[in-house]
Parts: sequence; structure tokens; C-alpha cells
Amino acid sequence: MKPMNESAVSPVIGVMLMLVVTIIIAAVVSAFAGGLTGTETKPPQATIQGTYGVSSDILQLYHAGGDELSTQRIILKLQQNDDDFGGYQSLFTQEGRVGVGLHILNKSEIRNSKGDPWLNATTGQSTVPVFRPGETMSYNAEISTQLGSDAVGKSLFLEVVTTDGTLISKSKVMIGP
Repeated sequence: MKPMNESAVSPVIGVMLMLVVTIIIAAVVSAFAGGLTGTETKPPQATIQGTYGVSSDILQLYHAGGDELSTQRIILKLQQNDDDFGGYQSLFTQEGRVGVGLHILNKSEIRNSKGDPWLNATTGQSTVPVFRPGETMSYNAEISTQLGSDAVGKSLFLEVVTTDGTLISKSKVMIGP
């Protein structure tokens, strides 16, 4: 009688299993390295428009669409349009420095339609936590003296950025009478 040689797993099957495991590990590493399984949250997407009148010295901010914006996690900036004002002339002052061409909006001066400020200046607490699509906010800009009498018809840029510096929206604000 011939002795039977019984093997549980043949060497070919063992090599195939090792190959499959190697391919799966390579796919997982490639997915993480290629960003398929991103761990970062996406910044919000929104369109914020503005209008400004020199006589009222009020900047109206309109959320034209996109995501809700957490008022605590965004910064609003007004910047001169160098095409209109000339790159040599800096309109705004900031933190006691003259001529930086940038104005960061004070959140305690931005108000919703009810007159509530985004930030309570005395307590430091957020009063208006979100800026939603369709809402209009107003800001007493107090910049008409810095713009000058010939500013009507020129423009500024309104930038909305996250607190970590990611740009959400940039729009041109026309200066009206």
C-alpha cells in the first residue's frame, strides 16, 4: 500500500494568502497617504457681500449663500482696493500702526437685525453665535474719515477668513454716498 501524503494547506495557497494581505496593507497605506480618508474638516463655504455708505458710515454684510458661519471662528477684514486708491496710499490704521491698508472688523460692533452684537464687549461672550444664509448684519465702520471725500464710487475688499487663516469669501464692496 502506498502511504498517503495529506497536507492541510498547499504552498501555493499560502503564497497567495500572503500576497493578498500585502496588497490590502499597501492599499490602506496608499489611501492614508493619498488623502482618500482625510482626517481634516473642510472649511465652510459661503458668499458674503457688502455695501458701504460714506454718509451713514455703516457697512451692511449680507450672507448670500453657503454654509452657516460660526461668528467665533471667523474674522472679517476690510482692505483697500489698490486699483481704486493707489498702492502707495494706505487708508486704514491697525493697532496703532498707520498705513497697513487693512481694517479688521470689531465683533462687538457687528450687529444682527435685532441690534444684538456678535460679541458682548464686557463679558467676552458670543451673543450671535451664527451668521446664516439670508441674514444681513450691520457694522458701524467709523472709517469715512480715513476714506476721504473722494471715496464714493471706489471700492474696498471684504474678506472672511477662518481663525486659522483659511479664506472663506472675498468680495468687492462699492462705496456709495
